[in-house]
Amino acid sequence: MIQHLEADEARQKFDEKVEFIDVRERHEHQQVRIPGSKIIPLSEMNRRWEEIPRDRPVVIYCQSGNRSASLIMQLNQMGFENLYNLYGGIISWYQNRHPVDFGAVEAAG
Repeated sequence: MIQHLEADEARQKFDEKVEFIDVRERHEHQQVRIPGSKIIPLSEMNRRWEEIPRDRPVVIYCQSGNRSASLIMQLNQMGFENLYNLYGGIISWYQNRHPVDFGAVEAAG
């Protein structure tokens, strides 16, 4: 089962310092992202999935919420819990006027 969060619910998690993981590709992440989010592109997930914490809540997002929801279903089958999908993705986050960063990042994760 996927736990979806609307943008305002995800903002509460953001304010609580819950980790956010962006599964979009690097060029998408560099254009716009949730501040402090970690980038683990879906294309790299098969070798980087162990970087996703199992011991605390994590919000996973993409552009619209489809890629992240699909990934969460796979991770749930692998025994992951405490994963939240940002419903509507960064589009919804931005439309609800929550903080975003734009442009190149110093060190890609």
